[in-house]
Amino acid sequence: MKTHSKYHSWSLIDPRPVFYYDERTATDLAVWNGIYMTKRQAMLIACEKYLGVWATPTMKERAYQEFIRAYFGNAFGHREWDGIISRVRSGHEHYKMLTSMLANHLKTMQQYQGNEVLSWFNYHKEENNGTSN
Repeated sequence: MKTHSKYHSWSLIDPRPVFYYDERTATDLAVWNGIYMTKRQAMLIACEKYLGVWATPTMKERAYQEFIRAYFGNAFGHREWDGIISRVRSGHEHYKMLTSMLANHLKTMQQYQGNEVLSWFNYHKEENNGTSN
């Protein structure tokens, strides 16, 4: 089993999301303050919080379906969230749950602004929290 502890640990130190790629499911993933999600979900949350750009229901649903595919493909290294997953009925509900879980953490990140936030999600280079390796 691939360990994700290094991503989880770093996400508790750095206020920004930590990204990694799961080859088995071909999915970009994120851990943000200890909360696992897809990179797409992290981007939707960041865009809402820092840019005032809200995700559409379709965007939330597609991001959730990507999360579900990764989860059931064992991208997170376990299936311990089955109970939570079974209670979430839509992308909107999952998005609401993620933003609620991150609410207090996001309040501590007031210093971040648009361009810097967008740079975290640069898909055109290998990254470690938005910086080249």
